[in-house]
Amino acid sequence: MKKNKIIYVFDAYCSWCYGMGPVIGKIAEEYKDALDIEVLSGGMIPEDTEVDVLARKFTSPREAFGRVTQMTGQPISDDFIQMMETPESFDYTFNSVYPARALATLKHFAPDREVQQAEAIQELIYTKLQDLTKTASYKSVAEDFGIDWQAFVHYFESDKSLEAAKYEFHLARQLEVTSYPAVLVQTGDQQFYLVARGFTPFKTLNQRIQNVMEENATKNGVAPPQNSPS
Repeated sequence: MKKNKIIYVFDAYCSWCYGMGPVIGKIAEEYKDALDIEVLSGGMIPEDTEVDVLARKFTSPREAFGRVTQMTGQPISDDFIQMMETPESFDYTFNSVYPARALATLKHFAPDREVQQAEAIQELIYTKLQDLTKTASYKSVAEDFGIDWQAFVHYFESDKSLEAAKYEFHLARQLEVTSYPAVLVQTGDQQFYLVARGFTPFKTLNQRIQNVMEENATKNGVAPPQNSPS
């Protein structure tokens, strides 16, 4: 029987996913000996969308993004909030395909670090206001993960990264994920359990994962895997 796995479906432009980053990081650390973890890009904004189109969805961007920080502890730069408040002053385009290609590229060159990689990509926009549709925006992240910049650019701009991004979008749809963030547990017998839809605190998510593991272990007559000691 295959090892159980946590699947985290996020989107780089999803602020609640940004808030969820540290939670997923802690979950990955807690279960590193018991569960594999896979991060999938969901494709929330599948085509070029100007900032003013998204900004109109918020009555008060400062209040909306302030709530994210208040509930999750994740900082959002004032530059980002100002962009959402006065989009006419910014030339900024959103498109989830590009950060998904970046994540696929990071996975290719530095595997098994995708939780940290997803969080690093989100920090580019929410703390540094980098344009995720621009290749150059990822230079610091590539270097942080020890990836040669020219190798990163070559793969990122190739069909391979595009195919990988589209495949992840396809997997997210197959898992019936329609909002982000989402966390599922895939058991060894290929059953999927949704344990989080939207931001979920660590304690709650941890308990839900434990419940799934215990239920699955009981069904299969084996001892449930234990998370790593904190």
